[in-house]
Amino acid sequence: MKDDTSNVFTSYLHSRPFMYGTWKIKEQTIILTEEDGTITEYRLTIRTDTLLFNDGEQIYTKTIPPEVLHPEIVILEEMSSELNIPFVSSPDPVDFSWQKSPEDFTMSALEINLKGYETGLKCPNKPEDRIRIVDYLQSNGFELDTTYRAVTEITEIIGYWKDDQLVTLSDIYSQTEEGEIDPSIIWIRSLMVIEE
Repeated sequence: MKDDTSNVFTSYLHSRPFMYGTWKIKEQTIILTEEDGTITEYRLTIRTDTLLFNDGEQIYTKTIPPEVLHPEIVILEEMSSELNIPFVSSPDPVDFSWQKSPEDFTMSALEINLKGYETGLKCPNKPEDRIRIVDYLQSNGFELDTTYRAVTEITEIIGYWKDDQLVTLSDIYSQTEEGEIDPSIIWIRSLMVIEE
């Protein structure tokens, strides 16, 4: 809302006016001055239909960003970006099972069901890139899983846990559009435990 002299804002809580004041934009910062004189500044970023204050501290959007709905996708996007290793394709939703092997064979295995996203990483130097990916996961608090193994895969899959999130890495040889085998791909999944 704007009057003759300033930009005016009103905020609402439970559908009732809660606070009002004035606002102005200076470079990439919005400055809010509340009715009691309190001044608050936020760095602004606009992405498509989303307004971010302070690099995502507050998010205003018509649609909920995928990283808010699906936090497991964040590690994939950040890893690809920070390590400069491109996706083969956009991450796709996936259901996955991970199985805890019993210490002895008198007990049955515990199966853990997970949901998340998977894609391939196009690694120009696969051995070096694998080390960089593992280092990245570990520096972000993920720990190697030494007690679980994959249920549904034939290839060796290595898992890294952080709380209820599992990131798996496996070698996969997929075909290019021309039908050639591409050995440079590391298949990666980021998954969250399904609460039952």
